[in-house]
Amino acid sequence: MQRALAFVLLAALVVPVALAACGEDERARMPRLAGLRQTQAECLLKQAGLRWRIGGRGPSRGVTRVPCSRNERQQVYPDPIVRRQVPRAGARLDRGSVVSFDTDCTLLRRRGAFCL
Repeated sequence: MQRALAFVLLAALVVPVALAACGEDERARMPRLAGLRQTQAECLLKQAGLRWRIGGRGPSRGVTRVPCSRNERQQVYPDPIVRRQVPRAGARLDRGSVVSFDTDCTLLRRRGAFCL
């Protein structure tokens, strides 16, 4: 009887902790993108398991324009700076969620200006 009670108490303590740990892997924290280059922002989003739209339009992306490893750094032109992001930095999201950010270029295009 005491063994059964000990097992039940142990299970009552271990199961909630295990479930919480499992659920944590399915969530991602939105990184702070503002001020970063677009290629840096894409790599952070990819590492977080998130997809993205640039300028809030078009298909969502999950593939970066350049490799993200430090050994394979490539320079991209243009590589505009991120100015806005949705959702805010630190927000908890399901992995695979689609987020949006605006760069210098997307903001200029909205005003009818040209940007590469």
